[in-house]
Amino acid sequence: MAHGFETHVRTEGSDANGMCTEKNIYSQGGAGIQFCKENITISTISKFAKWKGKVKAIELLSCGAAYITPGKEGKQGDGNYFCYRFAQITGASVRASPEA
Repeated sequence: MAHGFETHVRTEGSDANGMCTEKNIYSQGGAGIQFCKENITISTISKFAKWKGKVKAIELLSCGAAYITPGKEGKQGDGNYFCYRFAQITGASVRASPEA
């Protein structure tokens, strides 16, 4: 049980005068879990390889851990991919919520 990370998405557009604008949008999750010093993200999840064969099921009680941020499919920000990789690395079934 830990807090889930939101994904930061930067978009660009133009205002009514044609001036370039930037928007920072935060999704509902999908970027990993705030846990320990290193956190649990796509880039740190390999540390759980030692669990392979020792754990059968993992239930992530973290907001939006399985949320798929639009435009982030298959990379950091895709909670479904995060859970898939967690399951692959640990050899366990992984269950998480896409909701906040």
